[in-house]
Amino acid sequence: MADRRSSIGVAQLIWVVVAGLSAVLFVVAVVNLSIWLATRTDHDVAVTLALPTGVLLGLVLWIQILGVVWRWRRSSLQRSAVRIAASIVDSSYRRLNRTNGFGQHRVQIEAQYTHPETGTEHRLRQEYMFSAFERHRAREFHERFPRGSHLPMLMVGRHARFDLRERPTWTDIW
Repeated sequence: MADRRSSIGVAQLIWVVVAGLSAVLFVVAVVNLSIWLATRTDHDVAVTLALPTGVLLGLVLWIQILGVVWRWRRSSLQRSAVRIAASIVDSSYRRLNRTNGFGQHRVQIEAQYTHPETGTEHRLRQEYMFSAFERHRAREFHERFPRGSHLPMLMVGRHARFDLRERPTWTDIW
């Protein structure tokens, strides 16, 4: 029986800390910029709306930045990684009800693969989030990867990621 390990490394932990801190700093910078611009206009309405507008704009822009980072990360992995196949051992779909009225749909995929150099078995789990408006896309994504099917993966050294076009949650990008 092969050794079974989870594929969570130091790089992923560093990514979570750096990306989380960067998100907060980015949103704060956008809010500061919106407040600065609002005070320059000398309109009371602009000053009043500067904070909520800045937060909303910062969050929307941060999501776009994560998309760019994911596309860059995936393309660099595709250039330098070894392509391997993994077998899906678990796949789940769940609707998350949020208190703000907008639910989200979460798809979790866990796959088992054999490391090409060491021969040890590893498991990798990734989450994918879809907004309430993308319910059909989330269900379709979940149905594409039933338990027992195969999934393409990219592997560099000890690091592996699913080779899927869809962007995983921000914690699973690296």
